[in-house]
Amino acid sequence: MIEIEAKTKLKSSEGAHFFFTLIFLTASGLIERQYSEETCGYQYSLLVDLVFYSQIIKGTYQLITMVPKYKNHDIILFFEFLDIAYYLFLFGLFVYANVLYFQAGFETCLTDAPIIAYFIQLFLVVTYFIFIVLVLSMITYLFRLASKSNVSEHDQLEDN
Repeated sequence: MIEIEAKTKLKSSEGAHFFFTLIFLTASGLIERQYSEETCGYQYSLLVDLVFYSQIIKGTYQLITMVPKYKNHDIILFFEFLDIAYYLFLFGLFVYANVLYFQAGFETCLTDAPIIAYFIQLFLVVTYFIFIVLVLSMITYLFRLASKSNVSEHDQLEDN
């Protein structure tokens, strides 16, 4: 039995994930390479390091999962677990970036290391946008579920 076959087309969400990974991997890689001497505290450098290495891992994971289509249920379940673990880690990075951004010392980071400060602001803006889209999609999903249950209840009442 063949466990792996080629995918015929990609989902739109896979393209968005790849774009997110590519943008932040490139940005954090450039900061690691060219602006590593600019520091305004070890916490800010730690955030850039965590984003960089997490995007390397996520990019590798995407290459493994985008091209082939897996049929084995255990492999699919394992990849879904890795997705959940990555998104929990990304949420942790989001919380950590918010803590750093709203600390009193961030204003000095704007003058001492503007590239790192801009990266943190960009990371926050993009992740806020992603979380807003996720919340709106969950609300839409809940409304859709509620409307389907109302329609089925209405149909049952008409049948009686």
